[in-house]
Amino acid sequence: MTTRHMVPTEWGGPAVSSGTRQLSAIVARDDSRGAVLIAFEGELTLRSAARARAVITKALAECPVVVIVSLDRVRIAHDGALAVFVAPRWRAGHSPEAPLLLVARPSVASRLRVLNRGVRVHATLDRALVAAGDLRAASRWEHLRLDAGPLAASFARSIVGDACTGWEAHDLLYSARAVISELVNNAVEHGGTPIDVTVTLRHPYLYLVVADGNPSPARLRAVSASDPSAPLAERGRGLQVVEAETYRWGCAALPQGKAVWAALRLAA
Repeated sequence: MTTRHMVPTEWGGPAVSSGTRQLSAIVARDDSRGAVLIAFEGELTLRSAARARAVITKALAECPVVVIVSLDRVRIAHDGALAVFVAPRWRAGHSPEAPLLLVARPSVASRLRVLNRGVRVHATLDRALVAAGDLRAASRWEHLRLDAGPLAASFARSIVGDACTGWEAHDLLYSARAVISELVNNAVEHGGTPIDVTVTLRHPYLYLVVADGNPSPARLRAVSASDPSAPLAERGRGLQVVEAETYRWGCAALPQGKAVWAALRLAA
């Protein structure tokens, strides 16, 4: 399946290619809304549904406020393949959850609702964007792109600290700053590419996501001294801090690189 990525200044409708039976997708991100639009086109089969799931999973791993999936240009070869769009809970492993809004013509919408009555299907992209705006009002979202330099972690701590203060998540201020610092430092050291930092508040969790261009997954390792002659120069402590300070964390593959995310639970 072909996947292309765009960041349009405005969404006037799903910009998809035509004239192909193979399922393809365009992924567009709107940073001003904290939203991701995925426009599929082509034939949806049981086999291509697995690929569609992979595209949606990657979008969700970036922890947007909402993901909008357009099926306007999709031909349904097997009704069972539609189940990929109506799963009650979407996660990349145990990644941050995000609302999933569908755009589909009435004949497809009715088939989706047979699989799940509660699925949110809109007749047009404009209506889905209105619904996404309502979700945006109920969530909080900040995004920052950083160069992989010595000040990256400092800038990331600042945006996270300001977010926690502004969103009245005061109980998470220390932990969130510590976690984002470790995630960004890891991205600087091992990625060496521009870094995208996302902070999302969706009760009852504060989500932190750090994406870089290195596809190698982040793995929890035992703390060890990298140089026997310098026993205090420990390695591997970063993700140990993340493990200790978060409710859960994980790593998801992206089209170019990976996203490491962490969820911190707000006090009741």
